[in-house]
Order: sequence, then structure tokens, then C-alpha cells
Amino acid sequence: MRGIENGVEKSRRIQNLFVCSLVIFVLLCSWIQLQISCIYSSRHEIGEIDIRYIILNILTNYVLLGIIYILVNSLWCSCLLFSILTLCISVVNHYTIELHSSPFTISELGNLKTALNVIGNYDLNLKEVLPAFAIFVLECFLCLVMKRSRNDEVRRLKNILIRDICMIVSFILIIYCGYLSSASFMPELKYWTWVTPYQKYGYLPCVVKTACTVQDIPVKPNGYYEGCVDDIKIVDKYTNAKTPDIILILNESFYDLSLLENMETDVPYMENIASMENTIKGYVVNPSGGTNPSEYELLTSNSMKLMREKVPFNTLDFTDANSIVTHLKQIGYHTIGAHCAPPINYNRGMVYPAMGFDEIYFEDDFKDIAYYGNRGYATDECLYKNLLSWLEREDETPQFVYLLTIQNHGGWDLNERDLDTVHAENDFGEYDEEVDEYLSCIRLSDIAFKEFTDRLKDIDRDIIVCMVGDHGPSFTSKMAGDSESDQSWLLRTSVPFVIWANFTLPDEVCASRGNMIQGMPLRYETENRNDIAGQCISMNYLAPTLLNIAQVELSPYYQYMLELKSKIPVLTPFVVYFDKSGSAYAYDSSSEYTEMVNNYLYLEYNNLQKNREQRLFDPYKDLR
Repeated sequence: MRGIENGVEKSRRIQNLFVCSLVIFVLLCSWIQLQISCIYSSRHEIGEIDIRYIILNILTNYVLLGIIYILVNSLWCSCLLFSILTLCISVVNHYTIELHSSPFTISELGNLKTALNVIGNYDLNLKEVLPAFAIFVLECFLCLVMKRSRNDEVRRLKNILIRDICMIVSFILIIYCGYLSSASFMPELKYWTWVTPYQKYGYLPCVVKTACTVQDIPVKPNGYYEGCVDDIKIVDKYTNAKTPDIILILNESFYDLSLLENMETDVPYMENIASMENTIKGYVVNPSGGTNPSEYELLTSNSMKLMREKVPFNTLDFTDANSIVTHLKQIGYHTIGAHCAPPINYNRGMVYPAMGFDEIYFEDDFKDIAYYGNRGYATDECLYKNLLSWLEREDETPQFVYLLTIQNHGGWDLNERDLDTVHAENDFGEYDEEVDEYLSCIRLSDIAFKEFTDRLKDIDRDIIVCMVGDHGPSFTSKMAGDSESDQSWLLRTSVPFVIWANFTLPDEVCASRGNMIQGMPLRYETENRNDIAGQCISMNYLAPTLLNIAQVELSPYYQYMLELKSKIPVLTPFVVYFDKSGSAYAYDSSSEYTEMVNNYLYLEYNNLQKNREQRLFDPYKDLR
């Protein structure tokens, strides 16, 4: 009898060991499934991840699976639900990277409605995610084998509680030791781009590490202490201020492909802007690949360096926050903010009012919307016509208008080919059709901007306009290849800007703008492509630069940024910044610029506090 019992017990142990191996195999498959959703030049690179981080990936997957198991109380069913979840994450991550040039993270859940609004305009290639579905089929088979190998036993409540408590304790240990402790196994993600850590440590650990540190937004710079900004010396250079109307346009996906290729087209696609006189042209660096980081840096002049997440509008409280909007309102401007999309996109319906715009226009507030062919995005031309109507007034109150366009939003294969007005003679392989439609959109932007500025010439008030791109199209990463060098990153993220006025821009003001290039052609020549850092500024500098050129009253914060820009024109949100010669310096290393850069970060961090030193961010006229 005892022998029979021993045999049964031995069989049960073997069965449990077999089921345990199946669970481990499911966890391993899920890790591979998530990893292949990230960018790799070849699949074999997955195996190059250090074994320590492979184990961390599997343990993190175990935590996720364990939570489902506690809720469901069925092992095979939990593995199946877990497999479905990882499949969904893998597919969403793949397309987020493909279309948005950045990975899917927890903060992106706040943009779900935004994504649903635009996803229908993309032609998603399902072949690219077939490997993930193949792994899912294998996981389903493993779950079926698991179900047949062991029926979930009915356990006493006491045993279930003991099991669940032990699992929860193991979860806590894994998260604490892996991510939260001061000596955590997972290091801080301080890299030049997101690609390096995601491929070095794995997708899920990077997502978890980012989520664990999200409460630290904004990041407190090393060396910051209360009152340190009082010791920062800022040269007072306020002038007899002028108050021209100011129009700031953030143009969706407005990018110059000639930065990556010697573009040859049958029709010029940026000839109008290139030929415009009385302009200042150049490039600014998009901080993080998407619209919202650019919008944040442009409006607030704060660098994304102190942001751990790439969606500031979803994470920060903008009530009473300083921005170009509040700055100009203090000077006496009437302010307008507009974007022809639903207010739920990137939480703009709450952020714009919190910023203090006097008038706000969203999708349903625009009149006479026009479209380019089958593309479901309002054209720049029709948005500019709306903007012109807002400028019509009888009083002398100066106006500030901020317009975020949408015409050039992806995808770029929505029209029939006979609607393309520009055709590239270069061979871009599978992206030929997208490039042609994209260039046709850029040509429409070029024509519309010239016509818009021509209309402004007839208005008997001083008006200055700045138009800048927010980021490039998603396929630029494929055009640029796999290089992650400084030059490659800068070329992919540098977007054009143009400043124009209906009055003559004073030479002395133009000359005071530091490293920016006056009258430079919008597109760089081939031999200059590797020296772009010295010819760009970062997005956070653009607003104070525009106000300086317009001779509008500045603040000490803006003035300090102009001084910093003359030496450090590019501040990235990653590990380095660039001086005016294009040389890179690490934030955490010592250089001749360390004090200046740190002082800026101290000012920015103070600016993001509710108890900030407000006098540093008010216009000089309020300080006299």
C-alpha cells in the first residue's frame, strides 16, 4: 500500500515538474514575443542580451502572470490570458515604434483615445507581426498541454491564501530588488536613445523601470537646493519693448528629407519658403520623437531633460504654470490656442485652458475645413484662413496665436498615386509611395505658408510669424539606417523652422541671436550633413529666440537661455548636450559649460515648482 502511495506521489511530482517547465517555457516565449516587437536589425540580436537580464525579463513576466493567476486561480487559464496580453502588448509596441518612433509604455495608456482617432489613417502591414502570432500559437499549444497534464485541484481557502501570500512576497522582492532599491538590478535608463536600453535590458524591464520612476517627474537635478537659483547671475538686457502680433505655428511632421538623402524630385517641394526674403531659417532638434514633447518644449521653454516620460501633457499640472502664453498675457497680449483635432488628444482640452489661453479652438470650432484627397486631416491652407479671421479686430490689443497643424500627419499612403504632386526620383523601395505622398503634403505646406504670409503683408500692424516642424515622418528611421551615432540622431530629429515678419527685421536683432544662421537655405548641402549640431538649436530655445527677434520684453529665464544658447545650442533629453562647434558633452561629466548647463536645469526645476521664484520668470517690465 505504501509503495502505491509512493508511486502516486512520485508521479505527482513529475507531473508538477512537467507543468512547471511548461510555465517557464510560456514565460520564455512571452519574453521573445515582446523583444521582437522592438527594433532589431536581425532577430539573432535577441540572444546577445546578457543572461542576467534575460532572467530579469522572465521574473518580471512571472510577476505579471502571477497576478493573473491569483485573480483567476487556474494555471492553464492564467497562462492563456497572459499569452493574450503579451501578444497585444507586442503588437501595439511594434506599431507604436513603427508609426511613432518610440516604444509603448504605461504613460501611453493616457493617449489611447488619441491613438484610436488616428489609427484608421494608417495602413498596417500585418506581415510584420506574424512572428508574434506564431509564438502565440505555440503558447496556446503549451496551455492546452498544461490543461491536459494537470487539472486545477480544488484547494482549501487556507492553502490558497498561503500560496497567494507567498507569491505576493516573491513579487515584492522581485520588484524591489530588480527596480526600486538604491542598488537595484536594473540601472537608470541614461542612454542616447531609447533603442539602446530596450535592446540591452529587454522591453518589459525598461517599461517597469520607467513606471517605477514616473513619480519623480520632474527629475530633481543633482546639486539643486532651495534658494540656489538666487545665486545665478543673469545679465539684465531688457529693451524698450515692442508688441507685434506673434503667430507661432507647430507644423505636424514638417521635415526636410534632404537631410538624409540627396533628394531628386520632379517638382520642388520647398521652393517658396526657400525663396522668401526677410526671414531667419534654420533647424531645431525634436526632443523625443513625438508631437507632445516638441509642443511642451516650444510652449514652456523647459527641456525634456527633466522629464522621465515623453508625454508631459499627461503627467504635469499646468495650472498657473509659466509658458509663452502667460508671459505674453502679462505684457498685455490676447492669446489664442488652436488645434484642428479633438480636445482629448494628449489631454489638450485640459492643458490649453490651464495654460491660460483666452480663446481655444479645437476640431469642431474651425470653419470650412478642407482636405487633401482621401487624407482625413485639415489642410494648412484652410487652417490659415481660420487664423486670418481671428486676427480681424478693431482694438489695438496685440495678439498671440498658437496653431498646431495636422495636415501632414501619418499615414502617408492614403491617396491614390495620381493625387501625388511630387515624385521622388530616388529609390526608397517599399517606401516609394509614402515618400511621394509625404513630399506632396510638404509642398502643400510650403505653398500655404507663402500665401499666408502674403496675406499678412496687407495687415496694417506689425506681425511676426514662426513656423516649425514637430518631428519627422516615421519612415525616416528606416531611411537613416541602423546608425545610432550623434550625427545620425541629429539628422533624424532636426526639423526646419522659418521666422518671417511683415516688417523689416532689424540687423542688430538678427545678429544677436547667437549661433543661428541668418538667411541660410532651408536644406543643407551634402557636405554639411555631419556638422548639423552647430547649425541647430533645441526646441526649448525657439520661443525666447522668437521673442528676442520680435523685440518683445523678455524674462530673466528667457534671457539666461539666450546666453546659454550662444554657447550650448542643443540640449538633448538624453545623456549629452552640444556646443556651437558640434562637440558633445555628457551632463554628468565636468566641462567648461557644466556650471551654465546646471544653472539652466536649476532654473527649469524651480520653474516647475509651485513655490518657485516667480520673479525669474516674469517679464522684466514687471520687475522695474
